Amino acid sequence: EKAAAAKNSFAMVVLGNLYRWNSSVHDDEKARDWLIQAKKYLDSHAYWSLGQLYEDHDSKLHSYEEYEKCYKAGSTCEDDYGLLCLGKCYEHRIGVEHNYEKAVALYEKVAAKGNADALLILGECYDAYGYASPTDYAKSVDYYQRASDMGNAEATSYLAIIYDGGAEDVPADYPRSLALFKRAEALGYCMYNNFANIYMHGRGTAKNYDLAYQYIMD
Repeated sequence: EKAAAAKNSFAMVVLGNLYRWNSSVHDDEKARDWLIQAKKYLDSHAYWSLGQLYEDHDSKLHSYEEYEKCYKAGSTCEDDYGLLCLGKCYEHRIGVEHNYEKAVALYEKVAAKGNADALLILGECYDAYGYASPTDYAKSVDYYQRASDMGNAEATSYLAIIYDGGAEDVPADYPRSLALFKRAEALGYCMYNNFANIYMHGRGTAKNYDLAYQYIMD
């Protein structure tokens, strides 16, 4: 916070994402406020993170109008997060043609540089909720795993979900799923309902109703 208060845009983005993703301090409004501050310094990562926040249907701040503004402004930045924003513009038809192939190509270009956010987005593209046709869980798992190896908590949790239920060409692996959920939790991203179901039904571990109830209450 000291660095952010000293007008360090990188620190502002880190704080914004901390409030967005860390379950122990989760606060979308604080996340938005810090990211808006960073955006004033034309920080492309801030445009990207803020766009992601507004695009999230689970967030009370979800707004089509706002995420379009963020991605459009961010797409003018000539760096990796600028390219990711441009990819979102092609994905959502924001000032450019609607072209998934161009979006994926841009995500892959940034992912090739080892950007965890790009790897996460590519994993989502090939997952059941993505727009790739046909769905390719093997590709999705590969991208999620690479992002997870870089410490991306969200990718780790999505990987855990796939192994928890299994998918085409990806068999269920309950012990691995539990280990991944625990890793995501250690990274600050706790999926309480998934943990509750795991301990309720004893998937990959012994049944533990007390722990299941604890996660439900959390």
